[in-house]
Amino acid sequence: MRAFAVTLGVAACYSPHPQTGASCPSGQCPDPLVCSPATQTCELVAIDASTAHDAPIDSPVPIDAMRDAPIDAAPTAMLVQQAVAHADTPSLTVSLPAQTKAGDVLVMIGADEHGPLSSVSGGGVGSWVHVVDSTINTNIEIWYGVVTVGSMGPVTLVGPPLATQPIFANVSEWSGLITPNPSDGARAASGLTSPADPGAIATAHAHDLVFFGVGDQVPNTFGAPAPGNWTSLTPIVADITMGAWYRTVTVAGLVHPTVSETDGHWDAAVAAFAIAP
Repeated sequence: MRAFAVTLGVAACYSPHPQTGASCPSGQCPDPLVCSPATQTCELVAIDASTAHDAPIDSPVPIDAMRDAPIDAAPTAMLVQQAVAHADTPSLTVSLPAQTKAGDVLVMIGADEHGPLSSVSGGGVGSWVHVVDSTINTNIEIWYGVVTVGSMGPVTLVGPPLATQPIFANVSEWSGLITPNPSDGARAASGLTSPADPGAIATAHAHDLVFFGVGDQVPNTFGAPAPGNWTSLTPIVADITMGAWYRTVTVAGLVHPTVSETDGHWDAAVAAFAIAP
């Protein structure tokens, strides 16, 4: 009886019309089948034991996974829009080209050369937050605000009373940042020789959007910020020069950008903002 059963098993695997699923303890199967190491059965395609799952061989996705499940991707922040402005007045308005969106974050990089800004407001932000500044030479400040109500209203910077020196700003809108408090470290410094160097910050979040801004006199030429690959925001070249850049970092730790400049009367600031997971 045992010999008859073995004979049947061999016949099933080596029948003239081979079928998938037949046992192949010897490791051999009739063409066009192959012996799958994961199942020890004859199959059209071998399944490696290290990658086997409980789905049928011809299934396009594992049966224990949703067919419409999204592919995992690293979190990121997206630039929605930006605008720049400058004037020799005590205050400055910056008008973005489109209505801001609730939940997005506005970032202002700029300053008043006469002294520290007294306030930043508008753009649909309930309350703007001062992050960091250096106000020794040409000056630079970084502020942010979370949009509570979408608005076409401008962002307004107010400098020292009766100031008639340059006031300037780049305002950008970003989606994908943690709210209400995305700030993850900031630092600023000033100097009289190249390169412009705000100092290093230590980020704590795994994915950050980092901004680097430098205010300088004219004539002046900025080089490329380093280390890493930085993308330029719209610069300002008027009776001052301002460079502003951003990059995404994907590991918590030290961030220390510098950039060459040719004038030598700079203020520089760096600030990191946490990206939502």
